This record gives sequence, C-alpha cells and structure tokens, in this order.
Amino acid sequence: DLGAEAAAAAAAAAAPPPGAATGVHAAPQLEPRGRGGPRRGRRDAALGAGRLDCPDRVRDAAATFERDRDGRLLACRDRDGLLAWSITWQGDALARAWLRLPERDDAITLHAGGASDPLLGRCDRLLHRDVVVARVAAIDWRAPSWIPAVDVPGALPAGAGTVLLDLIATLAREAGTPALRYRGPYPTAALYDALRCSFIADGDRDRFCAPLQTDALAGRVHEPTVAFAPAPHRRDWPAPRICVQSRDGLQRVWIDGRAYEVRVGPPRRLLPQRDGWRACLVAGGEVLAELAQLDRDGRPRGPLPEPAPLQHPCVGLALPEAMVAVVAQGLAAHAPAPLRAALQRWVCAHPLVFADTGPCLAREHDGALQLHAALADRVLALPPAQSLALVVEALHEPASRGLARALAGAIAPAH
Repeated sequence: DLGAEAAAAAAAAAAPPPGAATGVHAAPQLEPRGRGGPRRGRRDAALGAGRLDCPDRVRDAAATFERDRDGRLLACRDRDGLLAWSITWQGDALARAWLRLPERDDAITLHAGGASDPLLGRCDRLLHRDVVVARVAAIDWRAPSWIPAVDVPGALPAGAGTVLLDLIATLAREAGTPALRYRGPYPTAALYDALRCSFIADGDRDRFCAPLQTDALAGRVHEPTVAFAPAPHRRDWPAPRICVQSRDGLQRVWIDGRAYEVRVGPPRRLLPQRDGWRACLVAGGEVLAELAQLDRDGRPRGPLPEPAPLQHPCVGLALPEAMVAVVAQGLAAHAPAPLRAALQRWVCAHPLVFADTGPCLAREHDGALQLHAALADRVLALPPAQSLALVVEALHEPASRGLARALAGAIAPAH
C-alpha cells in the first residue's frame, strides 16, 4: 500500500544514492499519516548528515514545509500532516522526489538523469509503481528558469502533470524566479489550463498555442511568448477518495483521481449551491449525473457513494462508420490546421461506442472511443447539428490526448 511506499521513499531519501559522495542533503524520515494522523508539533526523527537534525518547519494556512539547515525544501505536508511530497538533494542538485498523486493511495517518483530524448535532450525519469512511464527535460530543480516538457504526457497517471508542475512552481517561487516560459514541442490548450493551476500567465491561451497553428507536426521545441509567474496551489486529502486543490479559493476537487473544476468548460464540474458544491458530470450545459455533495471547502458531506454500474439500453451500441467520419470532421474543424488531417485519420481508426464510462463524459478505452451511454438520449432528442456539436464537445479531450500521445510516440523512441 502507499503507506509502505511512502515509508520506503523516506528511507530511500535518507540514504545517499549508490556511489554518491559525502555531503548529500537527505530528507528527514517522513512517515505517512496513520488513521489518527500525527500529533501536532511532533518532530520527525533525525537521520544522518548531522546538519539535518533540526529541520525548520514553516506552516502556512494549509501546508507545512520542512527544510534542512541550509534552507533547502525537503518536504511538504497537508493541513492534517499527510506527506504530499519529499525531495532528496545531492549538494545543490535534486537526486529524487516523491510526489503523492491526487488519488491518495498512489504516487510518482522523479529520478534525476539517466535518460535523453532527441527533442528534449538530457532528461530526468518519471516512475509510476517502479516503472518508467515518461521523461521530463532536465532543469535546475533548485532554481527552475523554464518549464520543461514531458515526452509522453498521455502516459502519465491522472494528476501527475498537476503535481509535477506545482513542484516546479514551488521551487521557482522559492528561488525568487519572477516568471518562466514553457519549452517543448506541444504548447496545447490542455497544457495551458494545467499551467494556470500553479502559475499566473501574462498571455492568453491563443497566444500560448500559436506555434501549433503553423508547425504542429514539425517535431521541434517551441518557446511561446507567454510568461508564467509561480503561484503554486495547495492540496489536501481530507477524506478517503478526495483531494482538495485550492489557491485563493477552491480550484478543483479530485474524486477517485478525477478532477472536478470550478471553472466553466470541463465536463466534470463543481456547481455552486447555497451551502457548498455539487460535483457533477455536465454535457451541453445540463447535468448528466451528480457524483457528490461537498461543503464550501470541498470536503464531502458524509461518505461518498460507491460508483454503480450504468444500466442503459445503449451500452455497447456502436455508431456506424459513416457517422464516425462525420464526427471526425467535426473534431478536425476545431483543431489547429496542421493537425486536422492527422486528427481525422486518428478518430476514424477508432470505433465509437456508447458505454459505461463512469465519471467520464467520453474516453479512449480498449482501442475504442467511448461515449457515456446516458448521452444517447440527448443525442437522439436534439436536431442533427446540435447533436453533432454535443458529441464533438464530449470527445474533444480524449481525442486530443489520444492524438498527442500518438504523435509523441512517433517522435520519441521507446524508453
């Protein structure tokens, strides 16, 4: 379980990497919260290195940051003491980082060096459950000066991009970096939205995505003329299956590793009500399903209901190829010009099926594009143009992610 994994991460952080020189600045032992949580003010055990026997603790409104005596950030805990992330330093260089995902019982680890990419150059490795899933362009983690690209972002587990970008924002703010720019091959709208959770942008989405309008398939690194000022958010895990993400108010609530947003646009939404929020699946401006009732801070009102299988007569119904082609044209019409033909081919190569997609409006699964079966009722009830618009809206995210993963896989060699 993750308790054992976090303890192992702490033990690994406490010991120098094999062959490392003396002077490694290791994280103190960081034990995950038990059922009752750690006692307030409890000191972590001191490990090794002599200079780290009294790590400083700085508590803000929702987190505790721990440092070594040289001021390096070692770890962050949420308001209840649960370990959110920890870092092992080797001199001034990051050797390893452990990052809890929004799904509380899961994590990724960042290991410095050991990889390269023809586009990104020297890379660090991202591991999930001890398997390398992606590479990220190597940066100076002690003082990030630019935002690195991930070679295959679609291979990351849910929320991994969020926690990685927020670590970059935290370390950049710590170093006094006023603003950073992204360097990478795919400055997409999805990446822009993800960056805004941990940074404040000085330009809009269109400006950030402008390089895609001319050479999205060129396979080259871009640096859009949008600067991002570090403004990291905070994450808390107040209950099983729940992660609350906030900055100047509630941003997102993650339920079972899926993000529900305050902002308008995504299908998984937090809809305000008099005394809190409703976590809902929204399609065409209408609520398709309600997943949870939350208070004003994003905490659940009582136990969350367990997901129930969807009983709908359209589960398993596949759309004819002619209809898939029309949907592919509709999706391509909203894509950057260089990507339209590739997106159209990618969509047409996948069956389009109504299915039980759980908390997703649509998804790529088992080699098919799946639509939430409850959408079938609305699709059939609307005029053709509105019906097509609803399907295109639902498929935009999974189709875009699927194409980006396919393109990245075509450019990057296997790990």
